[in-house]
Amino acid sequence: MRDKNYRKGADFERKIKNKLESAGYFVIRSAGSKGPADLVAWDSNSRDESPYFFQCKTGEEGITKAEVEKLAPLSQFGSTYFAYSDHGQIRVKYLSYSGDLEKDDYSFTEWFLDKDADL
Repeated sequence: MRDKNYRKGADFERKIKNKLESAGYFVIRSAGSKGPADLVAWDSNSRDESPYFFQCKTGEEGITKAEVEKLAPLSQFGSTYFAYSDHGQIRVKYLSYSGDLEKDDYSFTEWFLDKDADL
């Protein structure tokens, strides 16, 4: 079962990577890292050097408080996002973190990811 789940997750990460690249982003995939971000992207059409950090999940239920706690500290270096599949559609949640995870001091802004999406 682990191999099937790993493959499903890896396929989804590649799908997000390809979508971002087709929208003009330079993307590095951290395959199998189990780290805070699966993908790190930079807008190749912008002078802004801040990275975009993505944690990819095959379903919204994968976005747990533990996952938020892993991703949130990266917000001091760039923008943090969760990308997940919702009935075949790719959705993205921007993680806005402003201080204290113990007090659930974070929020999400959500939209569908398409070829013309702005981050």
